[in-house]
Amino acid sequence: METSAGLILLGIALLKVASSGVQPSEDIMLTESLCTSSDGSAGVCRALSDCPAVQDNIRYRRLPFPVFCQSKNTDQIVCCSNTRGVESMKRVCEGPDLNKSVPQEDTSRARRYSEYYAIYGGSYVIEREFPHMAAVGFLKRGQTLWLCGGSLIHKRFVLTAAHCVEDNSRYRYGKARFVRLGDTDLKSSVDDADVQMFNVARRIAHPDYRKPEKYHDIALLQLDKDVRFNNFVKPACLHTQNAVPDDMPIATGWGLTEPGRRATGKKLLKVDLEFQPMDKCSDALTKNVNPLQLKEQLGAGLLEDSMLCVGVLEGGKDSCQGDSGGPLQVMAHSPMCDFDIVGVISFGVYCAVEDIPAIYTRVSKYVPWIESIVCSYTDRS
Repeated sequence: METSAGLILLGIALLKVASSGVQPSEDIMLTESLCTSSDGSAGVCRALSDCPAVQDNIRYRRLPFPVFCQSKNTDQIVCCSNTRGVESMKRVCEGPDLNKSVPQEDTSRARRYSEYYAIYGGSYVIEREFPHMAAVGFLKRGQTLWLCGGSLIHKRFVLTAAHCVEDNSRYRYGKARFVRLGDTDLKSSVDDADVQMFNVARRIAHPDYRKPEKYHDIALLQLDKDVRFNNFVKPACLHTQNAVPDDMPIATGWGLTEPGRRATGKKLLKVDLEFQPMDKCSDALTKNVNPLQLKEQLGAGLLEDSMLCVGVLEGGKDSCQGDSGGPLQVMAHSPMCDFDIVGVISFGVYCAVEDIPAIYTRVSKYVPWIESIVCSYTDRS
């Protein structure tokens, strides 16, 4: 925690920088808008208090000098850049248009796959921690059920799993109808001041997705109106490299916190996981799933180029029934986004069981398909 003396010194440094000729930009820019710092590196406009790099440059009088996006009352909005590189991520259709707005557990050995995955063994998420997180809602008998998750990637699009587009299970929840953004507790109105609700205008499953197969389990939900970007709601970037990142992957969701319950969870959870070799998932499926079902749903086996094997082999942490379609993400190495989406929660066998990881759709495989839809979108309203 910053000491009071440190804060005073920082304030003095700011006065010296201002007196040296650095003035706020004449163009008033919104927080989270793209900008260019004085050394030419890419950045985003953020409050000075949210940009440690600029704070350090001011405190220790280091270059580059800060570029001010906006100065309003006592709030200093600066161009916050990051020099760690951006080659592993991509904001979909990046450009000015994007930034104008700111089931009961089956315990049998030869069991079925678990769909509608969520978080097991995780911890609670705080507001603004995962601002791209979306809840996908279904309507049955007048009641909205939040059965899937997703990731905001554009002002009109949410990324999710193809099997979340429409539910044809014995519960017959039908088509995905709603998307909820900016919420961490789905059953409380205390944190609803920054919640945004949308109808699903269009459901776009990958064209090669074929039930009951598990391949190409990825989809886009087009929203009925533009998202308002702010600190509680903003898009994530897409991981574009075929190789898995070195960073620890994090899964997020609202679903079950323990097996054997049908209701989804109330509060958004996160769990740190690990990338595993694909043969770990292949072995788990061979040992725990009926061979006839494997042949029907995974006849070509697990595909390295379009799937990820993820889990903690010691057990105790996993995605679990309740929130398929949610993101597997890593911290972004760029100021453009907080997170890069590496995977989409797809399916598994058991929740948080030793030596049985789960399968996630590998996002990098589908970036061209995603862009072909999202980047061709034009507002017809």
